[in-house]
Amino acid sequence: MRDFGGEPHENPMEFLRFLNRFFMTSTKVASDKEKARYFSYCLASGSPADEWFAGLPKATADDWVALEPAFQAWWAPPQAIAKTDTEKTEELQGHKLDANVLGERVQFRGVSTFSHIAWADEALIKATACGLESRNEYLRDVLRNLPNALQAHVPSASLMTWTTFTAAVKVIDVEMLQRTAREERERQAQAERLENLSNQYAALSAAQAQAQTQAQANHVDPTVALLQAQMGRLAIQHNQNVQQPVTVTTSQPTQAGQPTGGGGVPRLIAVPTAFNQRPPRAPMTETAKAELRQRLMAYPHQPNNPAGKNTYQQQLAQWHASRVPTAPVTELTPVPLKPGTSVICSGECYSCGAIGHNARDCVHKAPHPNALTAEECHGRVFSKDSWTI
Repeated sequence: MRDFGGEPHENPMEFLRFLNRFFMTSTKVASDKEKARYFSYCLASGSPADEWFAGLPKATADDWVALEPAFQAWWAPPQAIAKTDTEKTEELQGHKLDANVLGERVQFRGVSTFSHIAWADEALIKATACGLESRNEYLRDVLRNLPNALQAHVPSASLMTWTTFTAAVKVIDVEMLQRTAREERERQAQAERLENLSNQYAALSAAQAQAQTQAQANHVDPTVALLQAQMGRLAIQHNQNVQQPVTVTTSQPTQAGQPTGGGGVPRLIAVPTAFNQRPPRAPMTETAKAELRQRLMAYPHQPNNPAGKNTYQQQLAQWHASRVPTAPVTELTPVPLKPGTSVICSGECYSCGAIGHNARDCVHKAPHPNALTAEECHGRVFSKDSWTI
């Protein structure tokens, strides 16, 4: 044990208990005078406790019988205040498990165990402190805050009490849980990438429209205005850019400073472009839109009933049979939409197909039964971008 200094973060009673345990087992420190002397050696030099000991009367400092009660009186700890029922309930409701450590080993009470087992043990302790071990108050609220990969493996029958629930969590097959957690993390990362891609396309489309509007207002060649807007965006978003030459055609100004209606003069300009940055997608032509509309009509969106779900399964089988398994999903390969979800281009979530939230905040991510397939996620993003760009 470290020397006692009398600092606010130190527990004087723990220090005193350590000394008395040592005195009970030691044969070399037997007399009260030897105990008092040993006590003085356990004080941090120059600390508040050392200064306090130096100011004691010699009769007190040399006799453990007098020194121990003097120490207890001077260094008495503040009264411990027990937690209220409200505080205990709030701790139980706020007991969460980080999805990033799900399926991994952690240290709990000095031993190595899996994170979900440690979480379950602690949850039962908190529930017992609230007197809820044989009841299920707040259980479903806590369950909703757990990672989806864990929720998928908790049987409904275990939700009767906190005792049965935590026991069911502890016996979940670890390898299956690890696999599900890994798939969930990969799916979430994919959904975030798709959402970022969609946001980038939307930003490029907005920049293009703004550049064209400004060009018309300022009588500037729209191509030059668009390039200038892209240069500004890339300069803000990327610290390191590479120069790529781009040939554009600009109109020769007249003497009055206005562009002429004649042909332009090609010139080479350097546009900073981020590494691996893709150029903005060109707007779809009316012919391409008609083709996409025709492809979408090949798989009508089915109602959320038994007949619709059966037809949806047939559509999926037909879709998979008509393509190469490793081929990427694009706007030219529309995917059948899951029954009960929103239509494309409706601002829907790319994880579950519902409206009102985005994929990052979605609570129905895989392996939740309401989650969309990865193919449908891609299909919805590309279809939406094709219509809005």
